[in-house]
Amino acid sequence: WIVVNMSAALLGLGMYFMLYCRPTDAFMPNPVFSFRPPINALSSDPDLDPIDPVDDSLPDNGGLDSAQCGAPLRDGSWTHQDIVRRACLNVVAKFYEETMPQLTPGSVQSLPRLTPSSLLRAVFGPQASSSKFEQAIKEIERAAARMDLFYEVNGTLNEAANVAGVHFDDEQFDLGQQYLLQLRRQMFSALQQGSESAARELAGRFMFSLQDFYAHSNYVELGNSQPLEGLGIPGSTEFLETVAGKFTATCSDCVSSTDTSDCSLTSCIQNADPSITSKKLTSGYMIYPTDKGDREKPKGKCSHGDPVDKSRVRPATGGINKSTKDCVKSPHYYLHVEAAQLAINATENFLQSIRDVIGDDKFLQFFSLGKTARGSSLCFVVDQSGSMGDEIAAVRERAKQIIESSVTPYNYVLVQYSDDDQDPAYGPAIVTQDPQSFLSEIDKLKATGGGDCPEMAMHGLQLALINCLPGSPIYVFTDAGPKDNRLKATIFSLIDTRRSQVNFFFTGRTPCGPDPNLFSSIATRSGGQFLDITKSTVASATTITQSSSGQTQVVVLTASSEDSSNTYNFHVDCTITGLTISLSGNSPHAQILQPNGTEVASDRVSLSNVLLITIPSPAEGIWTVKASFSQPNNSVIVKAFSNIDFSYDFVTVRGRPGHCGAFPVSGQPEAVKLSKVVFSVRGLEDISSVDGIDLVNVAGDVTTTVDVENGTVHSAHLYGAAFFPPKDQFRFRLRGHDRCGYQFDRLSTTTIQAQTISFVAKKITDTVVSPGKVTNATYELHNNGETNDFVVDVQDDSGTLESLHVEIVDVVPDDPFVDRLSRASSRLTKTVTLKRNQKAIVTVTFAPPEETKIGSVNTATLTATSQDGETFNYAVLQVVVVPELKDETRPTCSILSHTNCHSVPTPSCSEKTWNVTARIQDAGVGLQTIRSRQSDVKISHPAFDSGTNDSIDVVATTSCCQLSIDLQSSDVVGNIHTCGVEIPPGPPC
Repeated sequence: WIVVNMSAALLGLGMYFMLYCRPTDAFMPNPVFSFRPPINALSSDPDLDPIDPVDDSLPDNGGLDSAQCGAPLRDGSWTHQDIVRRACLNVVAKFYEETMPQLTPGSVQSLPRLTPSSLLRAVFGPQASSSKFEQAIKEIERAAARMDLFYEVNGTLNEAANVAGVHFDDEQFDLGQQYLLQLRRQMFSALQQGSESAARELAGRFMFSLQDFYAHSNYVELGNSQPLEGLGIPGSTEFLETVAGKFTATCSDCVSSTDTSDCSLTSCIQNADPSITSKKLTSGYMIYPTDKGDREKPKGKCSHGDPVDKSRVRPATGGINKSTKDCVKSPHYYLHVEAAQLAINATENFLQSIRDVIGDDKFLQFFSLGKTARGSSLCFVVDQSGSMGDEIAAVRERAKQIIESSVTPYNYVLVQYSDDDQDPAYGPAIVTQDPQSFLSEIDKLKATGGGDCPEMAMHGLQLALINCLPGSPIYVFTDAGPKDNRLKATIFSLIDTRRSQVNFFFTGRTPCGPDPNLFSSIATRSGGQFLDITKSTVASATTITQSSSGQTQVVVLTASSEDSSNTYNFHVDCTITGLTISLSGNSPHAQILQPNGTEVASDRVSLSNVLLITIPSPAEGIWTVKASFSQPNNSVIVKAFSNIDFSYDFVTVRGRPGHCGAFPVSGQPEAVKLSKVVFSVRGLEDISSVDGIDLVNVAGDVTTTVDVENGTVHSAHLYGAAFFPPKDQFRFRLRGHDRCGYQFDRLSTTTIQAQTISFVAKKITDTVVSPGKVTNATYELHNNGETNDFVVDVQDDSGTLESLHVEIVDVVPDDPFVDRLSRASSRLTKTVTLKRNQKAIVTVTFAPPEETKIGSVNTATLTATSQDGETFNYAVLQVVVVPELKDETRPTCSILSHTNCHSVPTPSCSEKTWNVTARIQDAGVGLQTIRSRQSDVKISHPAFDSGTNDSIDVVATTSCCQLSIDLQSSDVVGNIHTCGVEIPPGPPC
C-alpha cells in the first residue's frame, strides 16, 4: 500500500499539490497506468504541432517525466487508498449488519465484490444510490494521498525530523504519536461543529500516518498479529518505552550485495531479527538525495531501504520497509501482506472509535449516509424580487409534493437572492435534512424589491454549488438576468469541480443584464437546461424537479442542434429502471421508439418550449428519439436511473523510475498537450466489461475514441487513458457491457474545453489552518497561447482571504502587485499581461479571523480570464479551519454503587436486572458522549450540553444474564475513558 494509486492521488477540487516531490517515500506515488499516447495522435489544431508528452509542470527535484517512469507496478501491492477504501467498506458493512435487523453478521462484508454500490444495494435494495457514499470515501482517500505531497508538523515544513515523524521513519515514534493526537483532536472538534468534510480531510491524514507505522517499523517483524493498541490514542505512551535506544543497533547487514537492481543478489530476510534489538521497536532511517550532507544514519540502525535511500548502503546495509511486493523497492517485501492487513485492521479500529465517540447518527453523516440511501440534494435557488410571486408559489407546492412522495432526497438546500439594494442581497444557504424545516424556510420567501431588472443570480448560484452534494441537480427560478456576471469564471470552475447540472426556469421575456446568454451558457456547460417558459406554466414545468429528486440520475444522451429536426439513438441496458427525456426549444415534439420499433406510451408534460417525457421500466436495447421543433437551436437530454456511472480527473505524472505519481491538473486540460485521465467507475458488480471512452461534442457526435487501461486488483474500479484534447467543447462517454450483455453508455454531465492558460500549484503550505494563523498557496499561471491581458481573480465564501500577489516571471515590475483584502469583501483581482510561453507567480494568503467558526470549510476559487472572456482556467482550493487546542486528559469515572444477582438462578437470569450508578466528569474541553458498547445495556442520565464540565450521574441497567457493564465516556476532542463493573453469576438452580 506504499504505492499511492492513481485515484487516491487524485487530490480533487481541480488542483494538485506538490511542495516537495517525495518519490523515495515508501508510500510513494506510483501509477497503475502507463498513459501511452495514442498511435499517430495529432494535435486538434492543424496550425500547431502537438507538444511532446512530457510534463514540465512540477518542480525539478530530480524527478523524471511520464515517458521515463517505466512500467507501472501490477503486483497486487496495497496502496494507502486501497487500505482506506477497504477499511471504510468493512466498517460501514459491519455497522449495517449490527443495526439492520434483516441482516446477519458477515452477510454484507462477505459479498463477492464489496463496493460502495454493492454494499448499499445489499442493505437498501436495488434502487439505492452510492454516489454520496463514494464521494465521502474519495475525500478520505485523497486526504491520505496528499500526505506524500505536503506535510507540516508543529509549523515546520519539510524539516527532516518532523517529516520522519509523520511517516514514523528514523525511530521518530514520539513525534509520530504527537502528530496523530493532534489530528485526532482536530478531527473530533470538526465533527463537534458538524463539519463532516473537514473531519474527512483530517481523518485521511490520520490514516496515512497510522498505516505508515506498520510499513516502516519492525512491528511485524517482532511477531505482532494485532494492531498496536496505544497508537494514536490519548494517554497511551507505554509503547514509547519499548523504542530502541539512540545507540542501540537494530539491524545487521543484508546478505551478499547492496546492488538493488537484482533482488537475487541481496537478501534482507534476517537483517532485523528480534534478537538483534532485544525485541525493541525501531523503524528505518531515510536519507533523501536532496538531504544535506550532515544528515547521517547512526551506525547499526536499520534503513528504510528504498533504491534512492542514501542510507541503505551504510551499515547496517539494506532496509526493512515492506511497502510493496516489489523486492527492489521493499527489502521486506515478503511481509507486505501482513503489514497491509495490520494497517487495514488499525484503520478499522480508528473508524470504530469515531463511531464510539460521536454515536451512530453522526457516524452515518461522516460517510454521507443515512437511514435511507438517497444520492443527491434537492437544491432550489429562488429569485424573490417583486415579480416572482407565481414562481415562489410553484416552488412551495412542488416541494410539498416531493416531501410527501416516497422518494425523497438526502438533504434540502434553499438559497434566495434578489437585488443588491436588498439586505441580504443573497443567501444565506439553508441546508437541512428536515423536510418540514425546508418547507418552513420556503414559506418565508416573499416577493419584494427588485427595482431594476438584473438581480444577484450568480451569488445565489455560487452558494448553491458550494452547499449542495456534488452531482446534484440545481434548479434556479427567475424572471430576470444576472447583474453579477463577473462571477462567470467562478461559477464555471465550481460547476466543473462539483459536477452539478444547473437548470433555469426562466419566466421573463429576454434575460436582461450585461450578459443575456449567461444562463444558457451555464446550462449547456453543466449539462442542465435553460427552460424559457411562462409564469402560467412554471408549476407544470417543475415536474422535472420531482422526477430526479432523491435518486441519482445518469446521462445517457445529450445533444444540441441548430436543425429543426433530428433523430438520435441511445442504448438502454438492464440496470436502467426508468428514463427521463427532455426537449428544449420552440414547440417541441418527439416520437419515442422502443427497440422493437414500436412507439412507446409515456407520461408527458408539454409546454410551449419544453417537453418532458418519463418512461418507467424501459426494455433493453437500442431506442430512438425523433425530435422536431418549429425553429432551430434546441437540445435533447436523456437521463436514466441506474447504478452504473463514472467520474473522472485529469492528471499529470511525474517521479523517478518506478516511483511515479499521478496528480490532478488544475482546471481544464491544456490545449495541444497530451491529456491523461483517470476514470472511477461505479457499479462494477453490474458490469461485464468496460470497452472504451468516446469524446463526444455538444451535438452528440463522437469525435475521438480512446482505449482505456484497467487498474490493479485492489483498484479495479479505475481506468486510465491518454489523448490529445479536441479544440471544441466535448464530454466523455463511457462505453461497456452490463452483466446481461447489453451495451451501456454513460456521459459526463459537464462539458470540457482545452485552454491555452493553466494554473500549476507550486507550493501549498497547508490546507488546514487555525484562527489567527496564516497559510499560503502559490501557483504558476502559464500562457501557452498568444499575448493577452488576463484578469486574475480570487474569492472565497467565508472571509479567510488576506492577500493576492501576482508577479511575472523573468520580469521585475516597478511595483509588484500586492492587494490586501478588507474584511467587508471576499474578492481580490488583478490584471496581468502575459506573452506566449510566459509565466506569472500567483500567491494567495489565507488568514482566518479569530472569530472564524471551528470546523468551517472555506472554498476559494482562483481564476484567470482573458479580456475577451474566450480563454479562462481555474484552481479550486478548500481551507479547513481547526482549533489550536491540546487536551489529552480523559474523562473520569467513579463507580458510586451497583446491585448484583446473587440470588437469581442462572436459568431465570433474563427475568431480573441489575444496575451500576457512576459519576462521570471531564475537566478539559468537556464531555461529548456517554454510552455503553454493549447493546443489551440501557443507560439513563440527565441531559447535558456538549462540552460541559459538570459531573453527570449515570445509571446503567442490564439483565442478570449479562454479568458485566461497561461505560464509555468521551470528550469533545475524542479522549475516551472506559469504566465498569463485573459481578459473579447467581446459583446454577
